Amino acid sequence: MHNDWWFNGGLILVGIPQLVVFGFQGYWLQQTVKTARQAASAVEAVERPYFVLESLTGFRVRREQAHREYVEYGVANIGRTPALLDELRADFHYGETPPMPPPAYRFPESPLIRDTPFGSGKTVKDELAISIRNLDFLHSFILAPNIEPDKNLYFIALARYHDVSGSNHETGVCRVYTTRTIDVFEPYGGAEYNYHT
Repeated sequence: MHNDWWFNGGLILVGIPQLVVFGFQGYWLQQTVKTARQAASAVEAVERPYFVLESLTGFRVRREQAHREYVEYGVANIGRTPALLDELRADFHYGETPPMPPPAYRFPESPLIRDTPFGSGKTVKDELAISIRNLDFLHSFILAPNIEPDKNLYFIALARYHDVSGSNHETGVCRVYTTRTIDVFEPYGGAEYNYHT
């Protein structure tokens, strides 16, 4: 009976430090898992696709078409991973007030591009005809719209796409044509008009 007390006491003396060590190990295991999850999120944020408006030309003309004035624009994936472009919509807005931001703007019914795979560094170019009533073009040395003094011509675009992990992303763009910079569209608006999600 005397020996059992020493044996049980020895187990208790050895067991208490082991419990403390196990507690520290559990805490550090939780911290390691938390750090690994943060690192995975950071890698996903860095290694994701990013779509940008790469180019927006000045006005071009085709003599044989009814709506012959148009612009060319390019959208590029400058991210590190490929993506599937779900839709690309673009339009012109002409008026005294700016358009609604891209998510709220009412684009034409059919998207210009849909369900297109986009590798990293890939660019797609498209054209957008300008068919706006009461907007005439001056056909001289440089093709330019005859903008009324109280109005502006805006180019607005929206790209929706998803990455290889299935996360959805969106890029919105808005540019304005001004008579100060002939043949150039300048960025318009803040983060609600020009953004990446």
